[in-house]
Amino acid sequence: VRALRVALFLELLHEPLDELALEAREVVHEERALEVVVLVLEGDRETPLPWSNVIANPDFGTMVSASGATFTWSENSRENRLTTFANDPVADPTAEAWFIRDDVSGERWSPTPGPMRRDGKSGRIVIEHAAGLTRFSRVHRGIRHTLEVFVDAVDPVKFSVLTLDNLGPDARSLSLIAYNDW
Repeated sequence: VRALRVALFLELLHEPLDELALEAREVVHEERALEVVVLVLEGDRETPLPWSNVIANPDFGTMVSASGATFTWSENSRENRLTTFANDPVADPTAEAWFIRDDVSGERWSPTPGPMRRDGKSGRIVIEHAAGLTRFSRVHRGIRHTLEVFVDAVDPVKFSVLTLDNLGPDARSLSLIAYNDW
């Protein structure tokens, strides 16, 4: 299943699109279907409203929107928030974020659509919401980014796995900054 999902994701990252594409696709493997919502944002385009994915085990979880806005809780999402939650579907603010800085040029960006402002030249971002996983993928400033967000099936642990691939011939010096609003 993972290989099929990764192949679909890479295809969408480079597929030509004229309009904002919001697609729900099924990935079928050994007679088991998994619903996968794939969102493709081009440049500064946004979804009409936040598309969110709740990823949780019985005692711990996180909610991730298509913009990358995230909050995390333990035991109860209302009473035991580990990071803040604004409940604002229009602004879609985040309590957790990742930032990347080019140490030579000083340029900064995020591997997710938000919270940094994008413009028409920001390129394509592909977001996959699936059972137990949200994945963001983009190529920006010569760096391929893949951010996978998931929680352990049993333990109260959240994973944000960011993979960066330098697509250019020159070495790059980058800094990764994590933000959490406690």
